[in-house]
Amino acid sequence: MSRFTVTGRVVDYDGFAACETAAVTENESVGCERVLSRLESRCGPKQMQIELEDITQQ
Repeated sequence: MSRFTVTGRVVDYDGFAACETAAVTENESVGCERVLSRLESRCGPKQMQIELEDITQQ
């Protein structure tokens, strides 16, 4: 299992907001999916777009 950290920004009605979150998973693909799911649930219905800037394995 590896820890993947994703950084990016969330674009919503108020402009841009930086975000960073991490997940411990077996590979990068699964890690990215889990992180996106977390960001979507955190942003709620006002979230319009998520832009990923970097995915790093730690």
